[in-house]
Amino acid sequence: MEKNNVLMQFRPGNRTPDELASPNGPLFEHGTIATGMVKKIINGGGKAEISMAALKTIADNEEGVHALFDNFILTDPQTGRPLIRHLLDFYTDHKK
Repeated sequence: MEKNNVLMQFRPGNRTPDELASPNGPLFEHGTIATGMVKKIINGGGKAEISMAALKTIADNEEGVHALFDNFILTDPQTGRPLIRHLLDFYTDHKK
C-alpha cells in the first residue's frame, strides 16, 4: 500500500457511482481525476486506494470538499482510521 494514499469507498445510501460522475453530479467539474477515481472504486468492488494528490485536486474548493465527505468514506489504508482523525491529529500536533 502506498503511503500517500487514502482508502475510499462509496458512502451507502447516497448517490450511485454513475450519478457522482455524471454531468449533473458533484464530481463532474473535477474532470478526469474525479471520473477516474470513481471508475477505480467501481472496479475495486466499491473501494480503492486513491492518491492524496487526486484528493487535493478535488478538494480545491468547498464544493469538492462536500462532494468527497458527503459521498465517500475516507480512511487510512493501514489502520482503517477515518482520514479526518489523522488530519485533526496532525493539526493539533503541529500547533504545539
